[in-house]
Amino acid sequence: MSAPTMPSPTQSHNIDFLVRQLFALNATKGWHKDDITSAAMLAAKISLVTDELHEAAAAENKLEFNGSKPDGQIIEYVDVCWRAWELIHWLGFTPSELMSQRSEEFTIEVMAKGAEFSIVCEPKPTDPVVRWVSYLRMANRCVRMVRRKEPRREVALVLMLLSFGCMGEIGILCHEVGIDPMEAFQRKYDYNVTRPQRHGGMAF
Repeated sequence: MSAPTMPSPTQSHNIDFLVRQLFALNATKGWHKDDITSAAMLAAKISLVTDELHEAAAAENKLEFNGSKPDGQIIEYVDVCWRAWELIHWLGFTPSELMSQRSEEFTIEVMAKGAEFSIVCEPKPTDPVVRWVSYLRMANRCVRMVRRKEPRREVALVLMLLSFGCMGEIGILCHEVGIDPMEAFQRKYDYNVTRPQRHGGMAF
């Protein structure tokens, strides 16, 4: 099965479309063989979101390239978003469905607004460390919610809120290094297309 083709980064992208593309790509890489209906597996997959957040905090540069591999804080936040969105998909929801109370269609273009985009979700502290801690708390909260068997829609909503915050970080950081936020998503997507089955040494 060949990987799905991602459209040009100059186009506007609906988040739901990106989630479908990412989900299809990960299927070609063998990542959809786990029993996501298990609360233990779902909690374990959510814990990977916290791993990505820690990598974002530990990144020494905002954006760098090791050969064809994009790296840095921006890319780690891209990974957080992707893991959160795929989990939302696994839970049976779409980003637009979760935010149906808002009239706007969420697109990648909105990330260029940086912090202003995230403020639609909750007040955004100016200290990036405080913001990062809030994202970590959201991820840990999702794990606890799954273990307590709380409604999956509630888990998905917290994951969506977490991704919105990280999209704001991507917008801010991309503005600082002078690239389009969509380019960051495109670069990581293109790199993942070239990676082998169940890459990265991860068990799930």
